[in-house]
Amino acid sequence: MNLNLTFLSIGTLITAALIQYAQIPANYLLIAGGIILVISLIAASLAKKPASKSNQQQQTRQQSEHYSTNPVIKDNVNGTVKWFNKTKGFGFITQENGEDVFVHQTSIAFKPNVLREGQAVTLRIVMDKKGPQAENVRKRA
Repeated sequence: MNLNLTFLSIGTLITAALIQYAQIPANYLLIAGGIILVISLIAASLAKKPASKSNQQQQTRQQSEHYSTNPVIKDNVNGTVKWFNKTKGFGFITQENGEDVFVHQTSIAFKPNVLREGQAVTLRIVMDKKGPQAENVRKRA
């Protein structure tokens, strides 16, 4: 859609410039503007290349697993949501050993990306630049 707007804007500017400086009658420019609009819509629709099925599957897998390049401290850790502020998008999870770990909404592996206080979860703990952080947070059955 942004490409359509770009082409439409360019066509409008060209038309305005032709009216201003070339003194071409406006009725001819309306026809030319219509042609430019149709060409821009066709070009924009041809420019949209759908992602291949394998790319879509890979993106879905990466989104659902929520992996990062941060070093893993612990994996498959059980915990309980201590608190989560859905407006700010972060909170804390208490591990079974009693330690709290930070969680950001982008680390939640299910939709909607919101946790409830007291919710049982399984997670991976990674070392982020600011300290330990929960990653790949999943609902525990």
